[in-house]
Amino acid sequence: MARISFNIEKTLELRMKKPFADSTMLDIGCWSGRLSIPLAPKVKSLLGVDIRRSPEFRGKNVKFIKSTASAFLRKCKDQFDIIICSEVIEHIEDQKEFLRVIKKCLTDEGIVYLTTNNKYWWKEGHYGLPLLTYLPKFIQKRYIHLFHKERTCGYEVTELFSYRRLRRLFRECGFESEFVVPEGLKFPYSIIRYIMKGLMWNLSVGFMVIARKR
Repeated sequence: MARISFNIEKTLELRMKKPFADSTMLDIGCWSGRLSIPLAPKVKSLLGVDIRRSPEFRGKNVKFIKSTASAFLRKCKDQFDIIICSEVIEHIEDQKEFLRVIKKCLTDEGIVYLTTNNKYWWKEGHYGLPLLTYLPKFIQKRYIHLFHKERTCGYEVTELFSYRRLRRLFRECGFESEFVVPEGLKFPYSIIRYIMKGLMWNLSVGFMVIARKR
């Protein structure tokens, strides 16, 4: 998704039933922790998980586990009040199972914050190639190879989502989902909240979803 400055604390807080100070947070596929690390002083605890070591994850209430997202979630016995999953799900092969294990790791009043790119945005966000996701899979791979983009992303992009498919996936996995425009956007991006309703999300560069158990 486009890197636009916004207030993630307020975006989450408006939809939480529990104060930040009493909340446990999990950042799946955290890497540098650009979303979660700024919130670490305000939550009860923060756990980051990534297949690469992240030196930013340190502090008295901060822990880090080196693991793939799916492997960690399958073994996890704890539950968290906030689960951040930013730009991860498109790299997961079994996306339905991924959301189901996330649900098991979520408290009853907890929320999942998930972002991912729009499949039908004109320029694919990982490889930067126009109309890539409009093509069949076998042609996509040739297109990527033709422009020597194999190493651009670092991970294979398994599947991106349309607005309808992402909504349906959350519903099938037992979540109530809300597609949100983040708080704290500056003009002209702030006017997006008055435009992005319902099927207008089909025109978005990416999706920001906050979901909770049904």
